[in-house]
Amino acid sequence: MKSEERLRRSIAACALESPNVLQVQIRPEWKPKMRLWPSKVGNPLGGFDLAFRMKGDGGITVAAETKWSTGRKVDALDETPWDVIKLVHVRATVGGVRWALLITAAPTAAFELARYAQMFDENLIETREMLSLNPHMYELDAKSRPLKLPPYVQSSPAFRVGFELAGKPWEIRLASVRTNGEPWLDCDEVGWPLDAGTASLLDWPHPEPGLGMENDDGEVRVSAAWPPAPLPTSQLRAEDLPGPHATWAEIVGFAHRHDGYARHGDGLADLANRSAEDFAREHGIDKTLPVDDLRSCLFFEARRYRHRGHTPGYDASMYVRALVEEIGQAAASAKPTRGEQGEPPSLQP
Repeated sequence: MKSEERLRRSIAACALESPNVLQVQIRPEWKPKMRLWPSKVGNPLGGFDLAFRMKGDGGITVAAETKWSTGRKVDALDETPWDVIKLVHVRATVGGVRWALLITAAPTAAFELARYAQMFDENLIETREMLSLNPHMYELDAKSRPLKLPPYVQSSPAFRVGFELAGKPWEIRLASVRTNGEPWLDCDEVGWPLDAGTASLLDWPHPEPGLGMENDDGEVRVSAAWPPAPLPTSQLRAEDLPGPHATWAEIVGFAHRHDGYARHGDGLADLANRSAEDFAREHGIDKTLPVDDLRSCLFFEARRYRHRGHTPGYDASMYVRALVEEIGQAAASAKPTRGEQGEPPSLQP
């Protein structure tokens, strides 16, 4: 069995362990009709490597293309733009498809050098520029060609994991891809976008929701009990904290049970930004921060993304969930101390 096929089967097996996944289609490949990319008779457009149906959905809602790259010369990483334009087409033109995922396994060094490594990061690129990085792309694939292409393609990281193979560091990177900009551009017979002669209108680029926060769709569902009742840290219990798979709305509700502005005033932004920068650099939460400061940082993140108008992306979601976990651990190990002037005890690590 080839390495890429093993990768697909492993992904499918892991996905089916989730209670939210009802079906994963590998063989035969899922081949939906795409109105702006018709399949040519005699040389049809290939299907998608993986297709997922989630519980509660009436059909396929997630399409994915997988690649196994050795990192040598022209290989799977050079086929990235072909996969990307297929994926953005299916997401934009096939009803019900909500996610289009690019999944690639390659040596870490190959990702660092690849022309298309940016497609696995938070990125917005003009479609012409992406295609120009591999001008011979269409020569390597089927003769079916898109009739139209979006002016821009946007990507967001969704998952990344490292492993060792034959003594070398490897990574599996997963990115979500989608279109940006209107109107779509007509293509020539080769599949290259023509000059529209008019400026493209773009949506304001923002990250895809991070893992486990997808259902919120960028909005916080406010209940009749908003704002939530304040919860002093001294009274914080394990069951009060959002779980490891909590939605963004649940995290926001918990975050607002602590008023970071009241505790830190104008210094809140400096505290929260410093904490986020430390996490990005050290890949962990600063364990010297008191529980109340950790809660203030979480409160600030809730306010930050409220003003940005979307949920946190992949990297920010990792930080937010790490904050929630650290708040729980710090509160559990904290010792009550008597507050001044008869105030109730507060927890300090």
